[in-house]
Amino acid sequence: MGWFTRYFLPPRRPRLKDIKTDWNGPEFEPIAGVTFQQFVEISQGIQGAGGNAAAMDAVAEQHGVSAAAWRQAFVGWEQRITTTPSLGIAMSKIYLGPDYTGRAHRG
Repeated sequence: MGWFTRYFLPPRRPRLKDIKTDWNGPEFEPIAGVTFQQFVEISQGIQGAGGNAAAMDAVAEQHGVSAAAWRQAFVGWEQRITTTPSLGIAMSKIYLGPDYTGRAHRG
């Protein structure tokens, strides 16, 4: 890795397949037909949408998920993530990448 990459480019987020977890547990069952992998990919795509529902729906539809299914899945996955530690850890690893320590922030 060159000095420019090391100091000026953000660290690469891990891909879902790079995260070591048991993807076969019941907590990974699709919600409204949306898998956890789809939820993660769409969530990453809507980060810059700023809460714009039409923009979020468009990103979901680019991933083959209808707006109605996405809205239902979004609420369901968010709820499941907050109540299921393995999902929360997987999301943290994806979003925080190399900065993820597994410890709560004590700001």
